[in-house]
Amino acid sequence: MIDHITLQVSDLQKSKEFYEKVLAEIGIKKLFEHDDAVCFGQVWIAKGNPNKFHLAFRVDSEEEVKNFYNKALELGASDNGGPGIREKYAPNYYASFFHDFDGNNIEAVYYE
Repeated sequence: MIDHITLQVSDLQKSKEFYEKVLAEIGIKKLFEHDDAVCFGQVWIAKGNPNKFHLAFRVDSEEEVKNFYNKALELGASDNGGPGIREKYAPNYYASFFHDFDGNNIEAVYYE
């Protein structure tokens, strides 16, 4: 199941204002923001390369997070953060990240 997707944007402030207005038209409101990202629930926007994206899959265990990450690296993906707690996001946010062959940031996340 998809947990969230992050759209990379070149101008975060301009994009935040745009998406706040556009998403409000379909009942989606801004939940919170960090220095470099804005959360609209399952859709995030973040400053970065607009030709790349971030996709997070929600899984059912820490073991699945590890297996997902290890298999990706075994098949040639590059590391972007091994399995572990990411307290920046939440105290129970256990995730791993890799870049696929095109540089997209792919994540598996488990909420303990």
